Amino acid sequence: LPSDQVAMNLVEYDNPGALVFQGSRSLQWDVEHIDLQRDGAFKKEVLGHSMLTLPIGSRLVIFSDGVTQAGMGKSLPLGWRLDGVREFTRTQIEANPDISSHDLAQAIVCRAHSLDRLSAKDDITCMVVYVRRPRRTLVVTGPPFIKEHDGQLVQKIKDFEGRKIVSGGTTAQIVSRLMQKPLKVDMSCWSAQVPPCSMMEGIDLVTEGMLTLSKVATALEQKKPVRSMTNDAVKKFIQVMQESDQVHFIVGTKINEAHQDPSIPVEIGIRRNLIGRLRRALEDVYLKETSQEYI
Repeated sequence: LPSDQVAMNLVEYDNPGALVFQGSRSLQWDVEHIDLQRDGAFKKEVLGHSMLTLPIGSRLVIFSDGVTQAGMGKSLPLGWRLDGVREFTRTQIEANPDISSHDLAQAIVCRAHSLDRLSAKDDITCMVVYVRRPRRTLVVTGPPFIKEHDGQLVQKIKDFEGRKIVSGGTTAQIVSRLMQKPLKVDMSCWSAQVPPCSMMEGIDLVTEGMLTLSKVATALEQKKPVRSMTNDAVKKFIQVMQESDQVHFIVGTKINEAHQDPSIPVEIGIRRNLIGRLRRALEDVYLKETSQEYI
């Protein structure tokens, strides 16, 4: 298959028909129906089998009958039905063409739950498979060991295709100076636990360094839900991580004298170990791909 397509073998049993979208357009496809004819079956059992080739931008949406039967009553005698789910899904994709699998599945489940007046009559389950290119993020933390490598670091940032995070005041100053882009503090992104974010053209997120990274690692390890977090640098950092598939870390190896104060927790002074914690949490808990280089 071409690199912009995937082959999918879909088997369906005792559930509403799946939906496939190319962009916001609902697609139809041939389904082979197979009679199971099992001894002792209390009803006719039919298996649906499909071979699908899906290009980038396609979505497969699968759900339980608790979704299609949601809202069954006077206003919807037969429930939401497959056509209702299809139309709702189409409008969600049309309104947000880049909507994630998580957010689309959540929107469908929440809508079904609301049709049941927040009291589900059956299990409401939805899964979305989104065919797309990997979302990549670069995290840069710490200045290079040799000052002459500052330009090399900034060039790596410029060349990277994806979202970019700079973590650390000294690192941010280097990037700002060489990219000739001013840093502006974002006071809307603040809490008593961590310093506020900053804004810089060409960089998606700029944060303080070790303290913020330490709290990000802890939150990832503890699987803290983003929706319950304060709107600060930790939350914004984790949101980017969760929306990424591949995360590459560039770790500066210059010692920051500010972190030799014995009153500061040891873990935030050990940059390499901290990045190791982040990578393990991202890989083991969130199934992300990570990589790392030192400079």
